[in-house]
Amino acid sequence: MKGLQATLLALSISVAGLSSVSAQDASSRIINGTEAAEGSWPFIAALVMKDADPYQGQFCGASFIGERYILTAAHCTEGLESQDIDVVVGSSDLSASDVEGSRYAVKHIYTHESYVSASSGHDIAVIELSEAASKVAIPLADQFLRNDLPTGESLTVMGWGNQNNQSDQFVSSSKLHQVNVPLVSQSVCRTASHPLYRSIGDDAFCAGFPQGGYDSCQGDSGGPIVVNHGGMTKQLGIVSWGIGCADENAYGVYTNLSHFTDWIATATGGFSYNQQKDLGVKPPGSNTHTFDYTNNTDVAIKISNIFETSGLAVQSSNCSNLLVGETCQVTVDFNVTKLDFDSINIELTTDHPLYSKVKSKASFIGATTAVQSVSSLVDITNSGVFNTAQWESRDGYIASSEIGDNEKTALIIEGVPRGRLTMQIGVSTESGADFMKLYANGTQVAQMSGELVESQDIYLSKKLNTIVVFYEKDLSLSRGTDDVRLLDFQLTESSDSSQGGDNVARSSSSGGTFGLYGLFMIFGFTVLRSIRSRITK
Repeated sequence: MKGLQATLLALSISVAGLSSVSAQDASSRIINGTEAAEGSWPFIAALVMKDADPYQGQFCGASFIGERYILTAAHCTEGLESQDIDVVVGSSDLSASDVEGSRYAVKHIYTHESYVSASSGHDIAVIELSEAASKVAIPLADQFLRNDLPTGESLTVMGWGNQNNQSDQFVSSSKLHQVNVPLVSQSVCRTASHPLYRSIGDDAFCAGFPQGGYDSCQGDSGGPIVVNHGGMTKQLGIVSWGIGCADENAYGVYTNLSHFTDWIATATGGFSYNQQKDLGVKPPGSNTHTFDYTNNTDVAIKISNIFETSGLAVQSSNCSNLLVGETCQVTVDFNVTKLDFDSINIELTTDHPLYSKVKSKASFIGATTAVQSVSSLVDITNSGVFNTAQWESRDGYIASSEIGDNEKTALIIEGVPRGRLTMQIGVSTESGADFMKLYANGTQVAQMSGELVESQDIYLSKKLNTIVVFYEKDLSLSRGTDDVRLLDFQLTESSDSSQGGDNVARSSSSGGTFGLYGLFMIFGFTVLRSIRSRITK
């Protein structure tokens, strides 16, 4: 369940060295629960990394809510795009022989616009599958049901997460587990042991025992918590975050679905589009991008206006009267004028009551190809090395370009395969003022300042990953050589063909590739199964 570490990801689902992230920082699993009977929760879903074994590649829970839509936590999909993940729907055992028959590709991901981090609220996302699933959907609780539930009402939460709340051990199973926990009043929830509970709003609720002992834990994030009301099972919330797992006076926190009834209706209404898209590196000068929109609603949609951000021009559009089942495109021209992180945005105005305004965003990095002497030093598999200001090679290492006060520079490595990346990073900067920041798939995983050299380990979970080494100076002063130095790149690629099961760690003793789960265990914790769902004390 649960997690904060929401600045660490994803989803990228990337994690820096053990010095900055511990096993407790991860997500959530079922503590002191029982194995769920096969078929007892037919709406259960698992988020799985693309091309990974279902059990080894599972990192979050979810629920099927009908047609082609999956409900999960926003912190589970942060940093991820549709091509990065699959969804297994309706299977309790992720190592069952027929589990691949319940695996679906993802078309789009819709994240709540106000989401920042799990603990700050709005931790909700809807995943649109590439095709409708013939599975049993879970009905959602409305505000009337939520308000009628008394404190202490028994709720059931389920997932494939950690079954041990000790930080130095991680116990899991390919089989779904469940546990019952009581609903906690909002007033009691806000008086729990950690200050973060003080700010819980109406968009979330707590469940658990004051003495702890029973809870969701790492890897359960995004999964459903349900209530049996009048003989019918309804989903009340989504596993979001918590302090530790099953700790005393530290309840599990769940997204309150009744607070998001209108938002869910819009996200599942049938207007299909890319809410956010990562375009990667774009060279200076003129570029184009095409936004696609599909009408899967039951009525024709008239698109009356297209608004674009400054510097953007609509080159062509066939979006006007979009009939049911049709797809239209808006192609825009944009000029990359700065070598930096940037984005383009367009907004459509329609006559559909759920989609009066539809906003799409595409992010990119303006950069040029690095010189050959720099690219050759990045001696790991990649599709290209780029920089926003020319980095250089010095005596066998890569050094950042010279920049002035209040300036920044970045080195970008694209197309790095899934696995564990180790690199040596040295900084010689003004301590506490000038910083090197390391990003994996858009998520910051390390930061350095001052005079030091460190080995940074990053686990890369996507099939192809992007690494950014970013150096930024403040308004004044310089110290040391005033640069960032990179050397000794090593990549242990993970195997996409490893088999799932109940074994805890599987690795090669011959120096070959590792299965996903075996590679995680080298770090002392599981990354994909514990994506940002728990906050340490």
